[in-house]
Amino acid sequence: MSSAVHIWSADSSDRVNFQLGKKIIGEHAQRATVWDRRKNKKKGSKDPFLCGSESIESTWLSRILRYATAVIVAEPTKTTRSKQAKDDIVQRATRMVGFVVLKAKKKENVLKIELICGPGLGRVLMNHVEKMAKRLGYDKIQLAAMSNVISFYRSLGYVN
Repeated sequence: MSSAVHIWSADSSDRVNFQLGKKIIGEHAQRATVWDRRKNKKKGSKDPFLCGSESIESTWLSRILRYATAVIVAEPTKTTRSKQAKDDIVQRATRMVGFVVLKAKKKENVLKIELICGPGLGRVLMNHVEKMAKRLGYDKIQLAAMSNVISFYRSLGYVN
């Protein structure tokens, strides 16, 4: 799957792409919230959004994005762009296959993963997080994980 995915990242020093990434992730959350409201009406329909069965609460994500330091977005390699910027953001949010929202804790020299979603892309996304942390000069990466994925992060060398 990773060969068919284009992953790009931006931090606050790249204001244009950073804002674009935040808009794409935010639009994704809004579409997921709307889908959640309709979910019970469409029996047998499959959730087209990320994070498996976990719904992304758009107001919660907006708060995280407001204080984000960097974002990583995974999209299919073959993308088409519309002529209107807003439509482009909506289309890209629909096609997005993974993302990471990061926040710097400068006093502790830590880059914290606030949210990571991307079924089947964990290793690839974490590789990009590690590269970004190194590029930005952070010594440590911090994350909180659900109990069912702790062994995955341990396999990558992360410790409690």
